Amino acid sequence: MTLNEVLSLHSPPAVKEYTLNHDDFKKLFWKYKGLLLDLQRNNVFWSATNENLKTAYEKLDIQEQELERAYNLNKKYLDNITEGLLLIDKNLIILDQYSKYMSRLFLTDKIKGCNILDFLYPDKKVFQKERKELGKYIAILFSKTLASPEIIQEINPMVDKTIFIKRNNKTIEKVVNAKFIRIYNKEVIEHIMIIFEDKTREIHMKKQLEKEKSKYKAEIESILAILRSGPDAFFDFINESSSIFENIKQHINELEDIKLRNEFFRQIHSLKGTAKYFELNHIAQLAHALEDIFSEWDKEDTIKIKSIKEKILKMVDHIWNEFRTIDKTNTRLLKFYERAALHGSCSRDGKLDNFIVSLKRMTENLSKEQGKEIQLSIKKEIDKLPCLNKLKNPIIQILRNAIYHGIEDSFERLSLSKKQKGNIILHLFKTDNDYVIEISDDGRGINFDTIQKKAMDKHLIRNCDKIISKEELIQILFSPNFSSTDMVSQLSGRGYGLDIVKSSMCELHGKVSVATRERKGTKFILKIPETGKVKKRVK
Repeated sequence: MTLNEVLSLHSPPAVKEYTLNHDDFKKLFWKYKGLLLDLQRNNVFWSATNENLKTAYEKLDIQEQELERAYNLNKKYLDNITEGLLLIDKNLIILDQYSKYMSRLFLTDKIKGCNILDFLYPDKKVFQKERKELGKYIAILFSKTLASPEIIQEINPMVDKTIFIKRNNKTIEKVVNAKFIRIYNKEVIEHIMIIFEDKTREIHMKKQLEKEKSKYKAEIESILAILRSGPDAFFDFINESSSIFENIKQHINELEDIKLRNEFFRQIHSLKGTAKYFELNHIAQLAHALEDIFSEWDKEDTIKIKSIKEKILKMVDHIWNEFRTIDKTNTRLLKFYERAALHGSCSRDGKLDNFIVSLKRMTENLSKEQGKEIQLSIKKEIDKLPCLNKLKNPIIQILRNAIYHGIEDSFERLSLSKKQKGNIILHLFKTDNDYVIEISDDGRGINFDTIQKKAMDKHLIRNCDKIISKEELIQILFSPNFSSTDMVSQLSGRGYGLDIVKSSMCELHGKVSVATRERKGTKFILKIPETGKVKKRVK
């Protein structure tokens, strides 16, 4: 085969020739141009899209960095704040967002997923009331969207609340303050944020401070009282009180005997009256608290009696410790009095005069407590009063009765056309055979209808059809546990005031009588025989 033949075998096929007229060329041109425009537009679109995507990715990256930074800051905040912070939902479930301090405050890491009521008050039976109160409060937070934060805070049940945390068979007492903040999603309350603050140390320090202040105040009160009345009067008061407390401790297992209880109650009430007379208000308050414990006796069943006895002994020891402090102060001041007496600058005579001065001051103080204007006038025809220490309590009790029950307040007195200021007269004199103490007031007098109704309520009058004389009703006034008022205060309401008067008169072989006119006043007359001897009490 020749070279030409070989080449002819590999040569491309012959090209077909096409001829385009003017119209065909024009159409082809515009079609080509259209393609070029489409390509150009597509290029611009994708270029813009790429730019947008690039910008979007950059923004996302920035947001991701900001979110991570915010998360880290939030975590640092939750880990380092000294407040317990958590979120709860409508089902009262604690979410996983809570501060690390929660674990330290409540001594547990088991927080997430707990019901807030179970978390704070795990004992459903013991803390039934607290659980119900808190659950109701949270329900209000979620439902009452229009309630103002001020109102919400006013009804907050977790303000300085004492909670009990049980860990490792130990119960730890803590005081917490909780603040509740509603978290909204648009107009819907989605969660509640609770911020717990540990107030245990603060409250403890506050109590300690109050305790120290009370102790300091009691010491000042004791010193002033001793300076006013003199050490001798206090030695008698301390010795008498010591005897009362010793007897209570010795006979604590015999208090089921109502007569013995009444006797101790009478002595405590008398002690309280003497403390008020000396202006030892802290002792009067403690004696009042001891009366409260004795009063529990008739309200409880026999199972609780043991607990009441324990509380009585504890309070007796507490009061006696206070008396020991007074005794030490009194002993120190006695040395001062003795040194002063040697130099002629102090006298320990004139006990009756000191007593009268103290009665005036007591009347003034108690009148202010009652919001009344009362003047105590003294008519003294004797310089000495035998058995003054035994007569102080009856006189004090009658004066207290006149201040509390007898003298009206200023408005009532003016409405009755009386002088605005009430008047009590203490008259001390001697007859041929007796020392006489008269205490009269220009108050409302004894309302015998009220006395009879009270006596019937207390079953002191059994035959309701029988006509009760005024003399019989007056005798009822001297019954133990009888009071014409339902309200118990440090001044009155126990029903042992006049019982103390009767008991003291019996001890001194004396007599007591009462004269009264409604709306005009009442007079108590105490008569003590000149040669009478004091009866000894059976201990």
